[in-house]
Amino acid sequence: MISPISVNYALYMTYSGADGETKEEMETALKLNGLDSEELNEQMHHLANYLEYGGVDLQIANSIWGRKNRVEFLDTFQDDMKDYYNARMEELDFNDPEASDTINNWVAENTEDKIEEMVPDNIPNGVLVYLINAIYFNGNWDIPFPEENTREDTFITEKGEERTVDMMSISEEEFSYLENNLFQAVALPYEDESYQMTLYLPQEENSLEDFYNEMNSQNWKKWQKEFMDLEGEVKLPKFKMEYEIELNDVLKDMGMETPFEDADLSKMFHQSQGIYISEVLHKSFIEVDEKGTEAAAATSVAVEEAASMHEFQIEFNRPFFYAIENTEVDTILFMGVVHDPTLD
Repeated sequence: MISPISVNYALYMTYSGADGETKEEMETALKLNGLDSEELNEQMHHLANYLEYGGVDLQIANSIWGRKNRVEFLDTFQDDMKDYYNARMEELDFNDPEASDTINNWVAENTEDKIEEMVPDNIPNGVLVYLINAIYFNGNWDIPFPEENTREDTFITEKGEERTVDMMSISEEEFSYLENNLFQAVALPYEDESYQMTLYLPQEENSLEDFYNEMNSQNWKKWQKEFMDLEGEVKLPKFKMEYEIELNDVLKDMGMETPFEDADLSKMFHQSQGIYISEVLHKSFIEVDEKGTEAAAATSVAVEEAASMHEFQIEFNRPFFYAIENTEVDTILFMGVVHDPTLD
């Protein structure tokens, strides 16, 4: 499971600080279609306000963490992040072990402890900035599954393997339903009926891959219009899942290559040359039972400094060549190879 809105928030904050080719590639990859940063920020601000004041427990939080004494955020960027994203902005000593605890505790707090670690205990020396989104959702079904109906049943995996699951069941209720040659689908509304979980079950002769191949924006919009209210029976397994993915390759395939090599984030902070996005990490959690759904996700964008020529590490832990020379007269006195330093 992924949370598209969480990924978007983290990347949109990054986009707000981008310029040049980095901004152009992000605009293409994120399909912003010429939307400038101010318009995008306003839209995301209004979206968060709308979503958070609904009839479900929904929390959206953003934060930006900079390496102390190395990163100086531009005033305009700070103002935008606070005004539009309500972002917590803080500079930390990333060399202090407590820095990762501070960041991870913020993530845990804003996901009700469903996501507990987004940055490593030892933050890499080159990392300058983390831009992080956290989202939490807790919604009760409008029509709960009766707990007394839950029975052990069989779930068949794509490999044909049988699994015993707790299968929930509800019948003689009206739901929004769609069936075609590709799939069956049902929408389960939450108490705030502007929110619903829509589940798609490929027909037995089809696979999820067949479904994915047909799932595009055009078909998606078409399918939404074809649902109709019908009385029926729904059987759904209880499930609880966690997921983690690094999105670097996905974003590169979407056309966002330059930011991972040489990012222009000159609208974010001073002295922004020689940096790149080293990681876009996404973690998620979901649990579905008779009462409803609890879900959470977090996305972090790590901005790292390219290895400085003034600071390096070299460990001769494999065969190497050496030369002893006089550089004044360009004369080599000795040269050799060490294949095994334990040999005399």
